[in-house]
Amino acid sequence: MSKLLFAGIFLSLSSFCFSQNQNLILSPAPVDGSDVWEAPAAENSMTIGHCSDVIENEVGFRPNKLVEGGIQFTEDMLVTLKGNTLTKVLLGIGRDLGRENKLMLTYDLDGEPFYVQDVYSDELKASAWNTIELETPYVIEGKEFFIIYHAKGSNRPDCYIFGLDNTLASEYGSWMRYEEDGGFSGWFWVGEGNFYTNFCMKGVVEGDNLPQYDLSMKSVSMDEYVAPGRAFSVEGVLNNVAAATVPSFDIEVKIGDNEPVSKTFNNVDLSNGDNYSFAIDGLVIDEVGEYDVAVSVVLPEATADENDANNTMVKQIKCTDEFYQRNVLLERFTTADCTNCPTADYLIDAAIEDYGLENRVIKVSHHAGYSVLNDNFQIPESVQYTMFYNGSQYAPALMLDRTNLGEYGAPQAGGAESPGPVFFPGDDAKFRELLQLRANELAYVQLEIKKMFDNNSRELKLRINGTASRDDIVDNADLKLTVFLLENNLKAYQAGASDPQNYIHNEVIRDVVSDVWGDPVEFDNYKFSKEYTYNVSMEWISSNMTVVAFLYNKDGEGTDFDVNNCGVLNAASYKLGDPNNLSVEVVDEHAMSFIVNGNTVKSDKVCDSIDVYGLDGTLTAQYVHVDSFMLESGFHIVKFTVDGKEQVEKILIK
Repeated sequence: MSKLLFAGIFLSLSSFCFSQNQNLILSPAPVDGSDVWEAPAAENSMTIGHCSDVIENEVGFRPNKLVEGGIQFTEDMLVTLKGNTLTKVLLGIGRDLGRENKLMLTYDLDGEPFYVQDVYSDELKASAWNTIELETPYVIEGKEFFIIYHAKGSNRPDCYIFGLDNTLASEYGSWMRYEEDGGFSGWFWVGEGNFYTNFCMKGVVEGDNLPQYDLSMKSVSMDEYVAPGRAFSVEGVLNNVAAATVPSFDIEVKIGDNEPVSKTFNNVDLSNGDNYSFAIDGLVIDEVGEYDVAVSVVLPEATADENDANNTMVKQIKCTDEFYQRNVLLERFTTADCTNCPTADYLIDAAIEDYGLENRVIKVSHHAGYSVLNDNFQIPESVQYTMFYNGSQYAPALMLDRTNLGEYGAPQAGGAESPGPVFFPGDDAKFRELLQLRANELAYVQLEIKKMFDNNSRELKLRINGTASRDDIVDNADLKLTVFLLENNLKAYQAGASDPQNYIHNEVIRDVVSDVWGDPVEFDNYKFSKEYTYNVSMEWISSNMTVVAFLYNKDGEGTDFDVNNCGVLNAASYKLGDPNNLSVEVVDEHAMSFIVNGNTVKSDKVCDSIDVYGLDGTLTAQYVHVDSFMLESGFHIVKFTVDGKEQVEKILIK
């Protein structure tokens, strides 16, 4: 059966919603000591399924709604099980025991079940594993089948019916549909994007002819793109789908036609139904090209695998030298009332300097996330960005490229793994590790900021140009361009500083020039360009200001999106006081052209007006209804206006 995808899933580590009718919700599972089910020890009994034994989260739906969840067993999975008997189903259930509960077996998700059994909620335990004996055991025929659990939520608001495990989603481990408009939605795969996990649902199979040794390659992940000569890693998860415990095995990685790289894992003792996560580091591709990467598990001869059809997974990887330097976007959450923020600022700046990243880390300070009683720098946009905490708020806090780095040890305040891109920079060594991790990440988009600023009129014109080197980036309709205006050298109060009344605040975000969540971009021949006009407040000192632009992923509208899927592709910055560099392209066939002869500039059309600026943005001369004029030696920015259309050029007079 082909994989069904459902695009409207939104997740945080504390909760997520399915956008269609907002029916489905998720919550961390309560821990009561009964979250692990011990596999049978006898070799004539084993479990089959795709989940681990740990109930990590729960998934459910709005009150009084029917929901069905299932797991799939393909013919390949059942080769060695044919003739044995499915006698029980193990269910990891959430806090809501449900109503109208049924257990079903079916050959087709959209067909009628061939087996239905009522399940009584008063016989179930909440937030725990439950064993359901089949009234009529099913003799496995070798045909693909599904185990389905059907339930209706109660009147309570937290209708969490299904438990979810703590491992990477199997494409067979989490099918779901729910009641809408008097019927059921179509089936969709909860594991979309390899981010979500598996239903806590297993079968118990008994028989005298069970497979003893069979490891299945459950999932494999790696970077889609790598650079020549740059090391990368392959990660994966194995599952023991046979009865006996496996003490050791080899993992082989074969890239294209090259000899495989092998790593031995000893003393693993992988029991029936257990998962094992592995990683192979230090893999390198030297030549540009596209390669198949085959990842296989190999058992020793003494415990030879009885079904090698599930031993290998193949992924594609592209080795390319078309990449760019990454500029890391570091967004700090800080306020004047935060007593620990000055120390954090010092540690952050010291790490950047020690690593020589002053020109590659773009810092932004959001005055939000903590008390602002004595703070005048908070703007509404910064408050909206506190969504990226995805939980409790605190300061000091920061995020790097709006990327959730929890899997690399980024903590929230209190030490637990961060549930969102924002993390606590209290551990200097860990912060340095994460900063270097992001700085070493290759970028496949390059941004360029061009601007013209008139300090008299305070009009700022911006053009943000972008160039991509990957098709998947060009084709990604979820990319958004965001533009900030920052100001430095702002003297104001800061708790915790040695001189609290005269602390210098830097990289303070003054405004968002683009939409708060960014503007969509459209690539044409791997390039895009976006223009903005903005009037800079007279209260801000332009020579202390910086323009920051970045392109990031945002797969939803407004605040309805997954904060953990918002990684920044690249960023750029440009100081407002630097020389103007905007060159407005006029693509009209009647565009004006000019020639320079000595100190004379002559255009091929009579211009409505000609404005001449110095490189500091100062207006130095103006002409009306002329086609020629004189310039002094040096660089000049000249704006020609013809038939209401502007054309800006940088002209050098020697």
